[in-house]
Amino acid sequence: MAGLPESAAFPNDAELAALRAWYAGLDARTAVARYLGDRKAPGTSARGVLSRIRRVLVAFATSRHRADLAEIFRERSAATSDTVTRAIEALRKLPIRKRTSPTTSASGCRRGW
Repeated sequence: MAGLPESAAFPNDAELAALRAWYAGLDARTAVARYLGDRKAPGTSARGVLSRIRRVLVAFATSRHRADLAEIFRERSAATSDTVTRAIEALRKLPIRKRTSPTTSASGCRRGW
């Protein structure tokens, strides 16, 4: 996903709590202040923080071929807080992708792709 490194870390518990609170109906500023406190960079909007968390979850799900889970985080109105909680737990259980280097045969052709 553009703007996010492929190795973007899965959001931490505080970030996920803020996101779940927002999906449950808390306004963005209150959710971010309550769960992230002073960890929000100065000048960054609460909605921007939540959007970044959502983009990371979309990238994480997409990189693991779980478009169904990625879709949940694309739009707030499309998901209930229960759906979001279940999706987060499903994402937590997915394996971490490891980068592998392709093997090269004697002829110089790559194998394993």
